Amino acid sequence: MKSIKRFADYFIFNHLFIGCCAGAQSLLTYQQLNIPVNLILVTVISLSTSLVYNTCAIPLLNLNLYNLRTITGFRSLFKSQKSRLISVLCGLILLLIMSLKMSTILLLFFMSLICLIYRIPLIGVQHKRKNLREISFLKVFIIAIIWVASTVYLPYAEFGKEIGFLKMLNLMVRQLLFISAIALTFDIRDLPDDAKNSLYTVPVIIGKRNTKILCFVLLNCSFLLALYQQVNTFEEQLYPAFISVAVTILLVYFSNSGRNRYYYAFWLDGMCLFQYLVTVAFSLSKL
Repeated sequence: MKSIKRFADYFIFNHLFIGCCAGAQSLLTYQQLNIPVNLILVTVISLSTSLVYNTCAIPLLNLNLYNLRTITGFRSLFKSQKSRLISVLCGLILLLIMSLKMSTILLLFFMSLICLIYRIPLIGVQHKRKNLREISFLKVFIIAIIWVASTVYLPYAEFGKEIGFLKMLNLMVRQLLFISAIALTFDIRDLPDDAKNSLYTVPVIIGKRNTKILCFVLLNCSFLLALYQQVNTFEEQLYPAFISVAVTILLVYFSNSGRNRYYYAFWLDGMCLFQYLVTVAFSLSKL
């Protein structure tokens, strides 16, 4: 049991699980838009997500770039287990990415750059250097937009054929609302620390209760958009949408800063994977 727990902890907390969730979201896009799956792109999205999360977790990126001379053990940083994992992820991505369109590669690079800027203090605000995470209200929406751009727009753009822009736009907005609700719940978790550090996130400004209400509104709006899009395929599409939204609402409702790390890193993040799995399950049941 201890070896299973060690493997699970490594898989979850080295951000390999969140990479699988991103891959599942891109597979959901292919399923919803009814286009052929590009497994290379799905794999690249999954690996890139794990890479970005691991890179942003390196302590070096949380420090002011102008104080790098104060870092001790700089060499040991690049000999760490996480750095070795990052090297493996980079190698795998480089092996696969050249099979994609140049426009897709450039978009992936641009989104990865934004993710790094999200943690590196490069922006001057009131005579201080801040990263994007420290600018009020930006945190949640940057996360949601990057997720939707990579897991919805990239498969659509890589496919390159006319499949209905309005249908794709509907899916993008739905998933933007869904991911935003999940990201806001992580802000509820971080509320005590954010308030202490004067980081004005949504929960710090409007409170935990009102943030949960906002999450419920976002999730219900996501379901209503699914209802609008799939009015003629109720059982195959709307039941999964309803179930995934309902379970996520329950997780948001019971969230607080005292929950253990599995609650957020596995159960809440896992809703991105669950949303796809429940959709596939209902699709298979109709065969």
